[in-house]
Amino acid sequence: MAFESFSELHVCQSTRSERVVEARFILHQVLQQANHSTLLPIKKPLARPFRLRTE
Repeated sequence: MAFESFSELHVCQSTRSERVVEARFILHQVLQQANHSTLLPIKKPLARPFRLRTE
C-alpha cells in the first residue's frame, strides 16, 4: 500500500511540474504577443489568474 501511494504521489508531482512548464511557456508567448500590441499594460495582472489555473 505504501509503495502504491508513493508511486501515485510521484506521478502527480511529475504531471504537475510538466503543467507548470507548459503554463510558463504559454504565458511567455502571451506576454511576447502583448509586447507588440495595446495589451502591454495588462501584462502583470494577467500572470496572477494564470498561475491559479495551473494549480
